[in-house]
Amino acid sequence: MFDELNKPPVDPDPTPCIFVTGGAGYIGSNTVLEILLKKRESNNSDWEVVVVDNLRNSNTASLVITQKLAQQKILAFHQVDLLDLTAVQTIFRLHPNVWAVIHFASLKSVAESCANPLLYYNINLKSVLNVLSCANERITSNRNNRDFMFIFSSSACVYGDSLDHLEYNFRKGQMMGATEECLTKPKSPYGKTKQFSEDMIRDICKQYASLKSSPDSGDNGSGMMKAAILRYFNPVGAHSSGHLGEYNNQEPENLVPVVTRLVRRLRDAPAEFQGAVKIFGSDWPTPDGSAIRDYLHISDLAKSHVCALERLKTLKEPDAPNPTLTDPWNCLTFNIGCGEGKSVKEVVAMIEKVSGIKIPTVMSERRAGDIGIAISNPSKAFQELNWKTEKSFEDMCRDAWKFELSCTYQKTSLSKVANGRTDEADAVGAYLKERSGVKDGTDFAVAAAAELH
Repeated sequence: MFDELNKPPVDPDPTPCIFVTGGAGYIGSNTVLEILLKKRESNNSDWEVVVVDNLRNSNTASLVITQKLAQQKILAFHQVDLLDLTAVQTIFRLHPNVWAVIHFASLKSVAESCANPLLYYNINLKSVLNVLSCANERITSNRNNRDFMFIFSSSACVYGDSLDHLEYNFRKGQMMGATEECLTKPKSPYGKTKQFSEDMIRDICKQYASLKSSPDSGDNGSGMMKAAILRYFNPVGAHSSGHLGEYNNQEPENLVPVVTRLVRRLRDAPAEFQGAVKIFGSDWPTPDGSAIRDYLHISDLAKSHVCALERLKTLKEPDAPNPTLTDPWNCLTFNIGCGEGKSVKEVVAMIEKVSGIKIPTVMSERRAGDIGIAISNPSKAFQELNWKTEKSFEDMCRDAWKFELSCTYQKTSLSKVANGRTDEADAVGAYLKERSGVKDGTDFAVAAAAELH
């Protein structure tokens, strides 16, 4: 039942739903899982999910695993390139009651964006513009007066140079970093595409807020655009089952998967493999000289999107405008991070601890577009989204290592689990048991293996 994805409908499907663009990717698939769990726990059909992905840097195996973990089906999967406006319009036509979009789809390499800025400006900006255009058309053509929610996957990269000028106290519990009011000064084309996209979303929200508040506008029966811009710091780790993580079609670029991939190769062929982890920069203004980032567990990040949707659903126009706010009332911006920083050397040391394998390192020059310290002040998200981080730094590294060992995408898919017990079935079974709260002798691993056939 869960080992296949539903195809796009032939005729318009009136089911209320949420579009997740880039939903087969690392953050997208983990967020789809949290939405499906919300649907199961609330028994509310509003939380049906439609995934849109071109599969350029992802794999449908992640969505199959997501369905198995949630024990819920994705409403439909559309393999579509968001640069094709006609194709995006078709998706909106086939799902006339879509009420929200969570937009992940983008290229995300700082280094690649510096080497090929035109590629990033074309793909990242045109994709969000096409989705916003279709969302705008949906709002203005709908007569049911339902508001439309737009969640945008942004990045701490928008702060850029501003992060370099913050003062940090590196004593434990005193590393409060950038707030949402910090100036945006992105250093890379990737960061600039995120800032430009944020500006587009704010301008559209401002237009809707202005129209609704104008005494001459009248009530045309259409809804309101409400948006949440989530500025991620550094998501790492994998789902606790070990089978939903950062899969890479090519060699990974982000620090944690780079390190776990290298450690696995050291473990599997210690004599033949001579690699080492490159640490870019040894003279950053940090206690150990290596760059510091605010890491958060992918599951915590995924849950923030559900919290943001819940917040937008209850968001109402204030009785009086707040003169301290520069954003329109219907567009909210949040830092999504832990509020604590860990250095590159600390990451390497923690992965050594969870893997039990010594990791060779080599110092290298700083990379273009890099910053030394990126730490969030996430207090606004904690307070307004009713969201908090639950996983520890050790959890992040342990789950990332567990995912690397499972290599679900490279060795076997869960839909091909052989008879009897397997590591994959054990992991999924343990997760299902944890979610259910059952404490008796029910063999969830065997049940999972049966379900996975």
